[in-house]
Amino acid sequence: MDAASEILLLVQEDKTHITPSDPEGQLIAEAIGAFQENNAKRANELFLEPLEM
Repeated sequence: MDAASEILLLVQEDKTHITPSDPEGQLIAEAIGAFQENNAKRANELFLEPLEM
């Protein structure tokens, strides 16, 4: 598989049973964290340029 065409999937766990509140803030925080983690993998493991925010 070509590293430039690799796709990483983000799965969001439903945590509303733990703290029943608006999940939007948690979803945004996890998406930012996933973006940063994927960018680090692009640069460090796949030797590709990181994506811009």
